[in-house]
Amino acid sequence: MGSGFQVLTISLDKDSARYLPISQELEKQGIEHRRVEALNGRHVPNFLLKKFKMGRNYANEFPGTFGCFMSHVRAWEIVADSDFEHTLILEDDVVLSPRLAHFDVNATPDSYDIIFVNNRLCAHLREKDSPSQFFPFMEAIRRRPNGLSNPGADGYFLSRSGSRKLLKMLADGPISRHVDAFICMKSINQLALADIRGPKPMALQLKHAGPPAVEGEELVAFCFAPHLVAERIGTKSSRTSIDQELA
Repeated sequence: MGSGFQVLTISLDKDSARYLPISQELEKQGIEHRRVEALNGRHVPNFLLKKFKMGRNYANEFPGTFGCFMSHVRAWEIVADSDFEHTLILEDDVVLSPRLAHFDVNATPDSYDIIFVNNRLCAHLREKDSPSQFFPFMEAIRRRPNGLSNPGADGYFLSRSGSRKLLKMLADGPISRHVDAFICMKSINQLALADIRGPKPMALQLKHAGPPAVEGEELVAFCFAPHLVAERIGTKSSRTSIDQELA
């Protein structure tokens, strides 16, 4: 665990080479962690994939993406049943900031559900020499510039109550194709979605992500800057490889 939080790292069993660097970095920072076995889309019967609709398509068209989504769901279930109030969920293809070891969960916003700490959602919020701070999710989205990639779900803090809200939203359906889009859409309501429609890049990325949360039931979401997690450049996506192989 970290300073008052547990760490779950999602990784396929076959991806030991991908898991080793992040495991070593967490140990270097003195942070205990647990490896969460990711679901390999190759091992899901096609019969079941054809019955599972995600967005406008069925999961047999992108089994790797389905496996990625369900791997996060597995992590949410662990958080929901955990004794820890705060959990950092990581994917195995990230680089960690040395600031992670000093992250103070006692300074987090009251009653938060989720705090994004990845560079794809938070890097643009960092102003030179500014102190660390938490930005409401909608503020972060409004300030997000053009040209950035998808938001990503490679690094986020999830509270125990937040995990239970996500699992309920998942059960109530429908769900999107990508887990990052699903989480983002459940962090806003219809009014907020209307506010980011138009030429803003985030609106285009969320276009097919399914309905937003019901007003008053959305995740209490923040972005933290400076970010604590960054995508490892040049790492081949296992999710995409499985999609391309089997779709």
